[in-house]
Amino acid sequence: MNIKNHLLEHIFIIATSIAMVVHTTWTVGTLFAGPQPILYPSDPSTIIAYLFWVTLALLVAVAIDVGQIQTSLKLANSRNWKQQIALGITFLTLALAGFYLQWFHLVHHIPALDFGAGLTPETAVFVWIKGTCHSNYSCPTASQYSLVHTQLTK
Repeated sequence: MNIKNHLLEHIFIIATSIAMVVHTTWTVGTLFAGPQPILYPSDPSTIIAYLFWVTLALLVAVAIDVGQIQTSLKLANSRNWKQQIALGITFLTLALAGFYLQWFHLVHHIPALDFGAGLTPETAVFVWIKGTCHSNYSCPTASQYSLVHTQLTK
């Protein structure tokens, strides 16, 4: 089989795997070793700190990603129902771990955006969240918000 054709046939898997490894590396490093060290190329101590931070996180990220791909391949080719159940549980566990790690990365990289000027006064009441009004219009009081929320949930 031609390697180029094989890679092109699986470009989506390759692209998502690369993204997953990058995001999971950051998340695992942050969860287990703290914030990502600032890298100053002129200071060798920061390079060493970064390498220690990223290496273990990268190994875990690759293990999750490659493990999920390998498990899915084995699951697809398995004929033994006991093995299918074990592989299914393994795949589900790795998928949930990957989902959580991707979610964690996402929520820590979402920019805090203001709501657009197109927000109408009628919808402004729905933008008031946990005591913070993000509206360009007058903000509702807590009792007004509770009244609208109660009416919507009936």
